[in-house]
Amino acid sequence: MKKLKTFAFCTLLAALAANHTPATAANGPTGDAAPATRNSEPKMYAWEQERDAIPSYTDLVLCYGGSHHRTPYRWDKERFTPFVTYVDEEGREHWLFDGFLFLEFQDSSRPDGGKYAYMVGVLRGQGVSAGKQQWKELIDYWFDGDNGVNALEAAVKEASQRLGTPPAKRKVVMVMPDPIIYRKYDDTSESTTYWGSLDGRRMDFAKGADRVAACKWYIDQVRRRFDEGNYQYVELAGFYPISEEIVTPGDGYCHELKKSEEVIPQVAEYLHSINQSFCWIPYNRAAGYTKWKEMGIDYAYMQPNHYWDDKGARPLSRYFSDIKAHDLAMEFEFDENILEGEQNSDVYKKRFREYMEGAKKHGVYGSKPLSYYHGTNRFYDLWASTAAKDKELFHEFCRFVIGNPLRQQPAASGKPAAEQGYRTTGIQDLALIYQGGSHRLDWTVDEFRPYVVHRFADGSKDWLFDGFLFLEFKDGSGRNYTVGYEKLNARRTEWEWLLDRIFEQGKSLSALDRCIGQEIKELGKPAFRHQIVLGLPEAIRGQKDWGEIDGREMDFSKEEDQIAATKWYIGELVERFKAAKYKHLELSGFYWVAEDTHHCAELTIPLSEYIHSEGKLFYWIPYWQAKGHEEWKRLGFDVAYQQPNHFFNHSIPDSRLDEACATARRHGMAMEFEFDEKATAAIPNSSHDRMAAYINHFEKNDVFNSSAVAYYCGNRGVLTLDESDNPKDKALMDRLARIIQARRYLKYGIPMKNKTRVVAHRGFWHTDGSAQNSIASLLKADQLGVYGVEFDVWMASDGVPVLNHDGWHDGYEVQSTPSTVLTTLKLENGEPMPTLAQYLEAAKDTKVHLVLELKPHATPEAETAAAEAVVKMVGRYGLSKRVTYISFSLHVMKELARLAPAKTQLMYLGGGTLPKDLKAMGLTGCDFNYGVYLNNPTWLNDIKALKMASNVWTVNNPADMIWAIENRVDFITTDRPDLFLKLTRK
Repeated sequence: MKKLKTFAFCTLLAALAANHTPATAANGPTGDAAPATRNSEPKMYAWEQERDAIPSYTDLVLCYGGSHHRTPYRWDKERFTPFVTYVDEEGREHWLFDGFLFLEFQDSSRPDGGKYAYMVGVLRGQGVSAGKQQWKELIDYWFDGDNGVNALEAAVKEASQRLGTPPAKRKVVMVMPDPIIYRKYDDTSESTTYWGSLDGRRMDFAKGADRVAACKWYIDQVRRRFDEGNYQYVELAGFYPISEEIVTPGDGYCHELKKSEEVIPQVAEYLHSINQSFCWIPYNRAAGYTKWKEMGIDYAYMQPNHYWDDKGARPLSRYFSDIKAHDLAMEFEFDENILEGEQNSDVYKKRFREYMEGAKKHGVYGSKPLSYYHGTNRFYDLWASTAAKDKELFHEFCRFVIGNPLRQQPAASGKPAAEQGYRTTGIQDLALIYQGGSHRLDWTVDEFRPYVVHRFADGSKDWLFDGFLFLEFKDGSGRNYTVGYEKLNARRTEWEWLLDRIFEQGKSLSALDRCIGQEIKELGKPAFRHQIVLGLPEAIRGQKDWGEIDGREMDFSKEEDQIAATKWYIGELVERFKAAKYKHLELSGFYWVAEDTHHCAELTIPLSEYIHSEGKLFYWIPYWQAKGHEEWKRLGFDVAYQQPNHFFNHSIPDSRLDEACATARRHGMAMEFEFDEKATAAIPNSSHDRMAAYINHFEKNDVFNSSAVAYYCGNRGVLTLDESDNPKDKALMDRLARIIQARRYLKYGIPMKNKTRVVAHRGFWHTDGSAQNSIASLLKADQLGVYGVEFDVWMASDGVPVLNHDGWHDGYEVQSTPSTVLTTLKLENGEPMPTLAQYLEAAKDTKVHLVLELKPHATPEAETAAAEAVVKMVGRYGLSKRVTYISFSLHVMKELARLAPAKTQLMYLGGGTLPKDLKAMGLTGCDFNYGVYLNNPTWLNDIKALKMASNVWTVNNPADMIWAIENRVDFITTDRPDLFLKLTRK
């Protein structure tokens, strides 16, 4: 690749033009048809035939191997391990690269002394072009014993035993050598028949058809080896032409040595005919880089080559403009220079960070697949390094890879699938009640109570679920209401028995209605009416003994009879519900109890029409990856909840929850939260932590703020946790109940007087057209109606205060860079990085209070200078009375106490100093993380007793906001001020 210190091949060979010897007539025409023995229709293996689209991958790492000069020479399982998974700073393991490009451009340092080139432009004057034997040796290398493909399979298999099966097989892209025309590529007098024979005929590479035939032979050999390997964890996704430029007749003498147009389009057509992809990685502005699509390439990643650019010849600004203009993907680049101990390693680290920052800034990250060049083995070396700066960069890079938004929304094209967002409905929190079968609870008033209301550890009580789904799979006596639970199918007799159970006096719906009535006497009438969804037994296809309707025997091999029986049952439910005259219950709709569409075909569509004619909704909860889940709307359902199926199997990694959330967003579904009696902490093989994982990942994926949620609770999960005396169980159920409570307050408003005021963390940036610490985020926060706006200030190297959260931006360290450079750098919304003066000028026309965080600087002297400059500037703009100062540096806070006008609010951010000691330093408040207050439960009262102000950061979920409001915290700093204002509206 270009990183090997080669340069543009056309430039390399320009000087050879004077010695150019044109091809003779004996070479034959270049457009000859393919040999007769190679013109049969390509055979596809079963695993190729099953593909719906060309395979895609989001993060493709380059693995060089095959040449004897490589160190290490082999790719064994141990070497692959850090490429397959990443263990973060907290010990959590994640899948890492999902694509592996196996490539080589030469074979040198061989035991036999031979030197062979797989690519035009290498080993000039030292070796010869690789022939059929060397091509075969390269294939053998990648499939040899415990090396290459077999080692990758073993590494992924081993990781799967810890993490569960990955979301998709790891993709392998295999190099395709250059079919170099001449035995010595730059000497046109050399042989063109050196390569070898196919089907008894010697290939003549002066003929384009023979070069294509050789490529097809190579491709078929690789495919055969993959098929023989019967791999379970990896698959062949496509091929990669090793040449980094595609020359065409307009490229002069270079074209004479390559004639790319005779090979590349034909090979692409062949690969597509067998459901394989073709990817390419040209160097920066290589010949043909604008023509990749017309050549049949599926993915083209252009090299920036900025990493090695000491003269500014390859600026990233131009690079990103080029790839955007020509729809190219991006390659990341680093080598041994990035490692500590190498000369100028900080410079190379900075350049590599510029790649990550630039990819985000220019919209490449999350919109295009990415590839990663790391020399022969430098990612492994970075992983193995114990140097602090290396470890920091390693974790930063791996977080970048695993956070790639593309892998959250995979699509065959390598582009993110369009998200529909989570589904919401009139029922916010729907509890599943398994009721009816003789093996179930009777569901009395007392058994329902912990589902209707929750009593918190502090003795307070509030409403819990606002909806209840009654469903049943089997009767407990040998008959099932949906396929797969018993040997015999339920008949009309069992359907009627289930109806009687649902409407039994003193139990089921009757008990629920009575329980709600009792709680209203204590809590008052809720802001909502409890909604009921009733399950529908499945009219199982082929059943002939169900019974009669209006004297006609039902035959469930006929769709019309299945529909007729189900309509009869719906009618019975509607009539009985009306007749019961429940005071506190409202029938919302019906639930399709089958969790996939294997047996119901199109049955749900006409049933949905009937249900809608009754003015009701149709609900469904398919299991993970169930047949039909992605077309739930077409099937007639109004609401579908995605099951993650994570809670029940300890071998399934927590990442399944993220995948389920992504699936729900992609298909416009709501989410199911799953737990049962095994969530209790003290039992053997407890699933307590797995229930907690649902809360954590639902919060992470914004489920609780954006989606309707159904709750699978097993037979008596809520009841069991409520009965437990274990404090861990109480705390976990309290946490979930607080979330449900907060969801209700978001909808109806919080029923208490609120004195807590909200501060927008880095402005209101969680909205279109905004960015953290931007002037837009200030103005949007003001428009939103928040009390205050927090922002971060650094002193640039020329003494000008600027706004930025991190110490680095676009590869520049803020403290050591002049403001004239920093203000040319762009924020996420396209604004330039603002100076403090610009920000304060804009703030003059707003009503918000300004919370200025002065960042810790490199030395006490620098902090003092920054504090002096900031206080002076705030005063010059006449905003001293509207500013609160905060910092993580005690030295900064002491300086601000010395410099700021009297009565200025001064609040320390660090949590390691007692409030009384901060008061003694002259500070007026404590600005602590939420966890600090929880870990030091007396501190909030201490702060109040000291008559200091309190702030809690960064509180982003409504349940924690409610905690702050209930505990009379003075201020909340949050990324979601919109949620806080929605929560506290009248």
